[in-house]
Amino acid sequence: MKVFVGDLSKHPGMSLDLVLNYQKEKIYFGRDEIKLLKPVEVELTAKNIGRTLLFQGKVHAKVELSCSRCLEKFSFKIKAPYQEEFFLLRREDQEETAGVILETARPYRGKFIDLTDTVIETILLGMPMKALCDENCMGFCNICGVDLNKENCNCRESELDPRLSVLSSFFKNNGSN
Repeated sequence: MKVFVGDLSKHPGMSLDLVLNYQKEKIYFGRDEIKLLKPVEVELTAKNIGRTLLFQGKVHAKVELSCSRCLEKFSFKIKAPYQEEFFLLRREDQEETAGVILETARPYRGKFIDLTDTVIETILLGMPMKALCDENCMGFCNICGVDLNKENCNCRESELDPRLSVLSSFFKNNGSN
């Protein structure tokens, strides 16, 4: 997702409205593969604010996730805010500029800025920490392994972990307190 910024970088105060599409089937997060169900749409305004170029807007994506409780696949819509700042890295001022601006902005060279990595980061940050197909998903029975969303099991709910059986007698003796 490369954006031509040759004219924009020369004119402070200038801005551009952009709509970009990212046409990949998958993105990767470490070893995990995340399936994109439709092209990612990025709506941005790019503005020259002096020494840097500011990109602000929204990222729209639809991904396929696996539920953390029942492992069923489901689609999840992401609408995440996007904001990145870039500065032109020149050879002559590389050391002094980098020290001042690098804390808040990313460097770029030439007349193009590749937004691909920052858009993927935005998608990953827009995903839930614990993916659930439904807020009320019951997951699997921890005894027999049946999917509790699809069928009931005959396991006793009161069955305790044998390591905790000593505590059950404590509650029986002190139940009225």
